[in-house]
Amino acid sequence: MPLVVNACFILIGIIALQMTVNYNNVPLGNMDSKSLGLIVHSERKAQQLRQAELAAAAGVGIRFIVDLEAGKPTLQLEKVLHVLATLGCDVTVIPPADGL
Repeated sequence: MPLVVNACFILIGIIALQMTVNYNNVPLGNMDSKSLGLIVHSERKAQQLRQAELAAAAGVGIRFIVDLEAGKPTLQLEKVLHVLATLGCDVTVIPPADGL
């Protein structure tokens, strides 16, 4: 099971994302902080939220949302997961298949 947001399904290494928007610019198979930032930005825009509104709803600062969308690689995981949940994303880690 993947990281679920709403409609389209993207498989990214051991994490999969399902979103309401088409993410043609997200490299499949290689999730990184920049790709995650692009997904958060696109999903926020799709839900017609401002950065300040998402920050308030997620209980984080606006600067955190700015950094997350910019792909800053050193953000706190717990806060990132909370922002994703606020956007309606479910995160599931899929262990690699045997023999990989």
